[in-house]
Amino acid sequence: LGDLVELNAADNLSEYGLDAPSLELRFSSAESDTHILFGDRINEDGAEKIYCQFAGSDQVYKADYESVQIMYGLNPLPFINRFIALTDIKECAAVDFDFPGDPERNVRITLEHGTAPPKEGEETGTDFINATVNGQAVEEEAFRTFYRLIIGLIFDADIGEYAPGEGSRALSLTYTMTDGSRNVIHFYPYDNSFYAVETEGEPIRFVISRRTVELIFDALPGLLGE
Repeated sequence: LGDLVELNAADNLSEYGLDAPSLELRFSSAESDTHILFGDRINEDGAEKIYCQFAGSDQVYKADYESVQIMYGLNPLPFINRFIALTDIKECAAVDFDFPGDPERNVRITLEHGTAPPKEGEETGTDFINATVNGQAVEEEAFRTFYRLIIGLIFDADIGEYAPGEGSRALSLTYTMTDGSRNVIHFYPYDNSFYAVETEGEPIRFVISRRTVELIFDALPGLLGE
């Protein structure tokens, strides 16, 4: 922070653009939580400055805009886990794909986990999975490859907060875990190439390629031996 501009600006924050901040920066650690608001930019003797204040305080400061400009329009994708739902197969009991507009495409996957008796000379047995797809048993190794397609779904782009039209859900993916908990992901049409993705009640702001999703269903006939 640079020079103090006003000691008590509680009644005129709009003068500095701090009544509706253009950027909020929050840095959290185990010891503290720092929350800074940034408002309007000004030109001061050829140098660009920006008004700022600590959240909850009445003091307004100036800072060099150059030091914060990189945070405007920052793409969060390089900093987040881009996997939509990286779910451990050992903890998964079922996977459901639900198409509200085309129920014939629905897919129900169940996973029964077990451990084979130890072989001679070994102390522990080998874990195994009996998997079914729409009631049909499938070979374990082929299923594990198919499962990797599902958990490999990743976000492609940040679109900012997005509100889909009511009743526009194209697909839901539900993981049911061995402890009974569920993780539900909804996909909404965004354009001809992408779905907007809603995860665990978070605001919708990322999209995924429709083609990436369709690769899962392209692999189904081979898994089922069709």
